[in-house]
Amino acid sequence: MNVYSLNSRIKIGRLLFESDVFTGIHKSVIRKSVDTFGNSATIEIPRNLSLEGKPVEDYLKRGDSVLIELGYNGDFHLEFEGYVSDLTLKYPIVIECEDESYHLKSKLANKSFSKASVGDIIEYIAPSYTKNYVITEDTQIGKFNIKNETGVDVAKRLNDYGIYLHFKDKVLQVTFKYPEGFNRKVFDFSKHLKKNALKTRKKEDTKIQIKAVSTDRKTGKKITAIAGDEDGAVRVLNYIGKSKSELQDLADNELENWKYDGLEGTLTGFGYPVVLAGDHLELIPTSDFIEQSGVFAVQKSTVNFGLQGYSRVLHLGFQIKE
Repeated sequence: MNVYSLNSRIKIGRLLFESDVFTGIHKSVIRKSVDTFGNSATIEIPRNLSLEGKPVEDYLKRGDSVLIELGYNGDFHLEFEGYVSDLTLKYPIVIECEDESYHLKSKLANKSFSKASVGDIIEYIAPSYTKNYVITEDTQIGKFNIKNETGVDVAKRLNDYGIYLHFKDKVLQVTFKYPEGFNRKVFDFSKHLKKNALKTRKKEDTKIQIKAVSTDRKTGKKITAIAGDEDGAVRVLNYIGKSKSELQDLADNELENWKYDGLEGTLTGFGYPVVLAGDHLELIPTSDFIEQSGVFAVQKSTVNFGLQGYSRVLHLGFQIKE
């Protein structure tokens, strides 16, 4: 029988909490999602700690760098890298953290683009970062105005154009919500499952309307294609230079991502295997859950580490057709 010892190595500014028995750390929670720009973490530490005769809060400030590594038996995985964004000096001390998106929360000078490309906008909101363009840099957006917004605000607005941003190793990735080149992971219920909160999903129970909108490059006129339920929640997708038939295909394909027979909900596993938001997860169920098989996109992941152990809560998205 394998025995697993939990390890944590958490660095906040000049403070280092390193232990296999949670000394100095109450808990840490790390959140990642394909729907949001920026990953976040929360760390709780006792307020009665001291260093060199000073209370621990004297060594904490907004903007401090943060590194969270977790694992088993001395094998660490980097779960989060970012900065302190907020402090609550209560009992315990609560430290809120954000990844590199923390540096894009300042107000931008107002800017009007008459004909903006993806690269124009990204360079304006994040000029100091190296970029990796999965979406072609010169893809045209058209008229685009920035007014009283932060870089994070603009990044969220780009989601309406099917453009999603996230940081990887401090490089700004300009990509799709679920990019190609995904990581495929295997989740074996007999080895990895702590809690199963999945339930059956029927496509007729989901009421949604997809509206795909494009601008004709020559005339500037709007072209719209619609798929789904008239009485459903409306999801708008924006494109540039797409024909009516292309828009209809895009709307129909997006609708299939929302209306399907399959599963929804969460699986809670151990810290390993490491599964992240955006990964494709192959489920290998036990006989008790034999109907819960297939490959699913992971929409969101939440890591919990503390006195209750090391766990990973995975929120499943749409089912991958194979």
